[in-house]
Amino acid sequence: ARNLRTKKLKSKQQMADWLDTMPDAWKLDADLALYKVVAASSAYQRDELRSKKLVPIWLIESVIEPESTTLTTIADAIRYGYEVKKEQLYYVRLPDIKEEKAYLNLKIINEEINFCDKDEDVYFRTKFTKKEIKAIDERYWSLAIKVEEDTDE
Repeated sequence: ARNLRTKKLKSKQQMADWLDTMPDAWKLDADLALYKVVAASSAYQRDELRSKKLVPIWLIESVIEPESTTLTTIADAIRYGYEVKKEQLYYVRLPDIKEEKAYLNLKIINEEINFCDKDEDVYFRTKFTKKEIKAIDERYWSLAIKVEEDTDE
């Protein structure tokens, strides 16, 4: 039975970035791309991986996870195209605090945390994914507000 996929695959940003930068020959031949990824994964498991340039560690680790669907994702993305799946972004807002001191700010240069307003600039991030918030501190997740639902303007 043929796969009659008509829509592009929705891909996470990290995967889309890798697909965009893979060698052109791989983009034209999904089987070649899969072979190269599997070969790199096998070499990695034997501690013989010489270069992480074409197949990054995050991708290899994803491939070797039990019941991984990463190879299918790669094949489908090459064969049918892909678009980036937008991840939900959140603010972390302290309750009962003035707006200018209520929002989690992450200093980009050194990942220092403080609370200030929600305006992002070249120095500070204030919008995060669920995974990023939990990586900073699990307790912050209970204070998360979807960016589009935050009414404190």
